[in-house]
Amino acid sequence: MTDSLNVDFPAAKLTFCQTLESMPSEKPCLIYGVNDRSRRIFQRAKTRFASDHIVGFVARDGDDLANVDQPVVAPEDVRPETHRIIITEGPLWLPHVSPLVAAGHRDLVVFNAVRANGDITRMSIICEEIKTVFLPNLKVLYSSFRDYFRETFSEFANRPPTHDGLSSFDDITSDRFADFRKFSFVRNPFDRLLSCYREKLLHDAHHFNQKLWNDPLQHLFDVDAISFKDFVEFVCLVPEAYTEPHLRMQHTTLFRPDGSPVADFIGRFEKIDQDIDRLSKFLGVPVDLPHKNRSNKKDEEYRDFFDVELRDKVARRYRDDLESFGYTFE
Repeated sequence: MTDSLNVDFPAAKLTFCQTLESMPSEKPCLIYGVNDRSRRIFQRAKTRFASDHIVGFVARDGDDLANVDQPVVAPEDVRPETHRIIITEGPLWLPHVSPLVAAGHRDLVVFNAVRANGDITRMSIICEEIKTVFLPNLKVLYSSFRDYFRETFSEFANRPPTHDGLSSFDDITSDRFADFRKFSFVRNPFDRLLSCYREKLLHDAHHFNQKLWNDPLQHLFDVDAISFKDFVEFVCLVPEAYTEPHLRMQHTTLFRPDGSPVADFIGRFEKIDQDIDRLSKFLGVPVDLPHKNRSNKKDEEYRDFFDVELRDKVARRYRDDLESFGYTFE
């Protein structure tokens, strides 16, 4: 994807682009958030591409505005008729944007580089004690393994119980990890989508996920409540390079661009008890997950949530996962 790509929703449009040159320029643009990344992008646009249409920043709560020598606008003062907003942070999509901004803008630019195959997320857990790396797919036992490592191995004793506390930016395929055992777990994409919808969108009005997920998606679809169908429609429209980590394809974590596997062991969420026993033998230590985050519902319940049209859309969106790990809708 070298040029900008427009995705139209019932009530809004997102423009995705990977280079500054492909950013829309017909209207002055403000970069959302004031941090090191957004400042670098601003300077690159000014100096390298002479992109004078990028005129300043939209400030968020907690942004450090010291030494900012460009205009900074509060979200409530941004006017959609005169500005567009550029979203720049991480593998970003709309739920990371302030609802205050999203509510007033139906035309947003998402700028981010391509996420290539083999790009291991920074949430990989590296355990030096047993020379092991856990390659996570979110919504597939990540919290359980995070807590297992933290509660079992002393090297994690002083790390905070947060994602970044157990993160690494190291290249998992480098020589440093050549003799480390690498493992992961995967999950049926249909079931994983339903789990994400339940966790992220089915909460009371005071839950933080309401602001991160529900509010912006309601803006996109111009509805009072996001149905499972709306949620899946959104997931199937957003390009993989810009997809939120909980919704990314799992094979991109576990295979290199040439198709060779990164992990030495891949277990299945659906066979957790059997595969945890296999994993214990593979690692040479007992693996007893503190909690497994498993639903009380029967494994195949997800089938009740998909009609034929929705099933086919998801099958196309997650085709590589289905083929790589042998999953089907049935």
